Amino acid sequence: MRPFPRRHCRSSTPHPSGVTAIESLLAIAILSIAGGALLSSLATAVRTSREIALTTVARGLADQLIAEVVASPVPSDPASATPAAPRANFLVVDHFHLWTESPPQDRFGRVLGTEGIAASGSSSVRHVALQADSALLTRFRRTVTVEKVAPGDGTWIITASDTLFRRVVVEVVLEEDDRTRKLADASRIVCHVAPAL
Repeated sequence: MRPFPRRHCRSSTPHPSGVTAIESLLAIAILSIAGGALLSSLATAVRTSREIALTTVARGLADQLIAEVVASPVPSDPASATPAAPRANFLVVDHFHLWTESPPQDRFGRVLGTEGIAASGSSSVRHVALQADSALLTRFRRTVTVEKVAPGDGTWIITASDTLFRRVVVEVVLEEDDRTRKLADASRIVCHVAPAL
């Protein structure tokens, strides 16, 4: 007698050959949560880098203007009336008091980011590809405040009387979404120095 050939018998416990619907739903839920967290992180990173870029531009604008102001002499006597713009006409620190501008300009009245090289008394305009974003620049505003100050007990006291000291403050704000945000400021104390004899 020949033995019967062995046949593969099915076991009583099924072997799943695929993924069940519950496993699929669970995987989709986990991926959705992870994807949402990733997108939220990405949005936060974009907002943060935008704020850093705006603050860096604002600090540069404040530093540029305060360097220009403090390079002017402090008057030893009451300053004359403030001359008309551009700022190249300002002769002393006091002429800058309450100066405000938007968009930011250089001392000759040219919008920053568009000015070219000044040569032979005339200036050119930068090539369009090299110009700053004008829509962004028009949202920045710079304001200068010049106050007469006198030394006090380790501090400076604002005074109305004539003094040889001035506190110069440059404030840069950004106007967007119907609100104004201060992004940077810079301040310096300057004094009158008599010419050497």
